[in-house]
Amino acid sequence: MSDGDTPPSHAASQDRTARFGEAFAVREFQILWLALAQSGIGDQLAKVALSVLVFERTGSAFLTAATYGVTYIPYLIAGPVLSPLADRYPRRGVLVATDLIRGALVALMVIPGMPLWSLFVLVFCVGLARPPFEAARTASMPDVLPGDMFVLGSAITQTTNQVTQVLGFAVGGITVSLIGAPWALALNAASFFLGALMFRVGLAARPVPTGPGRPGMRQVIGQGTKVILGDRRMRTLIGFGMLAGFYIAPEVLAVPYVRRELDLDASHAGIMLAAGPLGLSIGSVLITRLLRPSRRINVLGPLAVLGLLLLLPFWFTPGFFVSCLLVFLSGMAGGYNLAANQAFIAITPHVARGQALGLAQTMLMLAQGMATILAGAMAKLVTTAGTIAIAGAAGAVVAAFLWLAWARTERSRG
Repeated sequence: MSDGDTPPSHAASQDRTARFGEAFAVREFQILWLALAQSGIGDQLAKVALSVLVFERTGSAFLTAATYGVTYIPYLIAGPVLSPLADRYPRRGVLVATDLIRGALVALMVIPGMPLWSLFVLVFCVGLARPPFEAARTASMPDVLPGDMFVLGSAITQTTNQVTQVLGFAVGGITVSLIGAPWALALNAASFFLGALMFRVGLAARPVPTGPGRPGMRQVIGQGTKVILGDRRMRTLIGFGMLAGFYIAPEVLAVPYVRRELDLDASHAGIMLAAGPLGLSIGSVLITRLLRPSRRINVLGPLAVLGLLLLLPFWFTPGFFVSCLLVFLSGMAGGYNLAANQAFIAITPHVARGQALGLAQTMLMLAQGMATILAGAMAKLVTTAGTIAIAGAAGAVVAAFLWLAWARTERSRG
């Protein structure tokens, strides 16, 4: 039976909105979710512990900030090279191996008297294991959650990431003050070992995505790159993801904006920082609950543009509550990424899924890293409020071009 002969009842079931209970009823998703939640809190705990450790040893704010920077560099350098491991080897094996490697490396950081340069090298090496892990985890999701349950699972994952980020930092500060940085790092190492055990026991063994004739890494990378860069739709969807570089402006400049231009204390900056992730979490849930799978792609362009236009009023330096509301609404519109993820997975060949998702994640982090630098530089030329507004205006123009490019591509496909 051809696709055109699909029975109406079957087509309707394919377009049915999945429920949260259905996703959590899948045992393998429970494992993926629990592993993500506990290791996410552990990662944030480690960031706090490393920052405290470096600052206590050096007293340098620059070196303390550099600790964060070291975690991004491996992804930008090695993301496109190491992500294809998720396509060349069984994805469960990649998840287990990368968690074991990271756990062992973090455990080495606990050794008393570890030289500072060694600590930075270990942090860098831990970062190298992240691209193949994230590629394997994300590429496994459509196998575990078919159809619309994948989109719902993505919404749950996105919300969990936001929640664990907040909880991890909050719990991290208290934990480090109670037990000290070394023991906090030991807990992070334990979270990686626990994750490896959960993946090994809880996930089903699946064959290598590329089939029995395993190609070399160079061939995998070459084939994957050709698939990704040769498809205009995939390039456009990656562009939608990179809009995060504009959306991140209020987060990057929240502290100087609140302290310098609104003359408020740091607690207010924390509230503003939380507004974006909260809006994103709610927006993601609303998109999955209110729109059928076939309709979500229709809001991709409009929401991407709207979320950035909401940053324009910052030019007038609105008050604190209005600023938080604008960031919250912009975050809600950022839920368009769920529609982009759904479309991206749908058009990505199974054999190149790991590399495609790894490249998309690398480009996302590149956009955020560049935006952080540019926003800081521009804030020296104009006000922080003006910088946020300019980011919104420039991003809205880029988003509009991407919207038109996507619309033209869809029309050309009939």
